[in-house]
Amino acid sequence: MQLNLAYTEIGFKYLDREKWAEAIQSFENARKTLKGMATNHAKLVSSMVAVYGALAEVDENLREACDSDRARYALPRRAVIREAYEICEKLSLVEPLSWNLRIIYARQCFEMVCYQEEDGEKPDLELLRKAERLWVGMHSDSPTGDEPPTRLVIVRLKLADVLADRGEYDEASRWRRQALTTARGNPDRLYEIAVHYASRCAAVGLYPTKLDPPQEQARRRQFAHNAVAMLREAVADGFHDSKQLRDESALAPLRATPEFQAIISDLEFPDEAFARP
Repeated sequence: MQLNLAYTEIGFKYLDREKWAEAIQSFENARKTLKGMATNHAKLVSSMVAVYGALAEVDENLREACDSDRARYALPRRAVIREAYEICEKLSLVEPLSWNLRIIYARQCFEMVCYQEEDGEKPDLELLRKAERLWVGMHSDSPTGDEPPTRLVIVRLKLADVLADRGEYDEASRWRRQALTTARGNPDRLYEIAVHYASRCAAVGLYPTKLDPPQEQARRRQFAHNAVAMLREAVADGFHDSKQLRDESALAPLRATPEFQAIISDLEFPDEAFARP
């Protein structure tokens, strides 16, 4: 296990310096070490649980490094997401997952749905519901944490979209009404969710999928629509930094749209314009 920890620590140092290729290689070395340990401890359940838990965490670190270039590292990213998901799925049947593994499990449930959509398949509602339940549990355990309330907005909106596509409008409306409850009163959180959607929009078409061009365009439009909707919610909740909107590189896919320009105009329109002389 010490060798795995050493490779992982080196990987983190490369991540901090944005040396993505070196980080990926370090995490791959950690994975190989752990897989060798799994073979050696195959008959010891407690040891296997520890080894595979560590492997899921290394997979998540490797996923983060692969996010530096989604096109270049599309295949290894997909492989480690699936591996981490399958590990967490199995470990959850043996014992309660640690905090870190619960986060990884919830993230990968959602990512698996994203890959289903990119393969032209129907999204698995149970995966989305599982992710939602995991985030609810973590939000309850740590109400001041940043990630669970943010992720709950995203997964609940996805649940609403998928249910609406299936004609289950009442349940879709319920999820949509509930979606923003963990972000209300926090305009910066709503802004970060908008950035998330804009980043997803920009990534469509950059890596292999089974979608045809019209399907890719529809997916791009949906992400852009969600990003604009979240920006409007952020502004309504008190976000006023028009310069940040103009400077944020992730929002580039939205910048030329009338909807984005309208948000900028509203923010920059002087409050006193209609004041009495």
